Amino acid sequence: MIAPPRPVSRPPLILLLAAGLLAAGLLIDAALARPRLRELRRLTERRTEVLLQMARDIERDSRARRLARLLGAEDLAAAYAAYPRGDAPSFIAQALERARLERLELTVGATVAEGRLRRADLQVRARGSYARILDLVRELEQGPRLVRIRTLMIQTEPESATLTAQWSLSVYDIAGEP
Repeated sequence: MIAPPRPVSRPPLILLLAAGLLAAGLLIDAALARPRLRELRRLTERRTEVLLQMARDIERDSRARRLARLLGAEDLAAAYAAYPRGDAPSFIAQALERARLERLELTVGATVAEGRLRRADLQVRARGSYARILDLVRELEQGPRLVRIRTLMIQTEPESATLTAQWSLSVYDIAGEP
């Protein structure tokens, strides 16, 4: 004999509500996951950029250390600190004072950009002894700045035992520096 069919029971209302809440939660989670995934992709790309920048900085630091060693300093900051700042006329005027020469004339000519350098042409006339003039020439040639002496003329002054020297020179600076 065939058993009578069992009556179909309805799922309890609580189960239906739980299933609805679960589906709503999954939809909300999926909606919130997209922005999180975008942010995660953005952070991953940013991490790659930072790693590349770090590699460039490490290479630049290595080159700076090599350059500092060539300049005879512990690091590039020490080498830069030793570099005299100020414009070319001030640099030459200070060199004249250190050599204890009497400045008669200091004229600034053209200032020209040459690649990464800036060249200032100067005409200088000063009075003093031969030893002091020679001291100035040595300081300019061996000093921390690139100076090219184009001409040097020394004359005796008939009324005194001093000499008058006239230089035509160029002083080079890094373009963009004061």
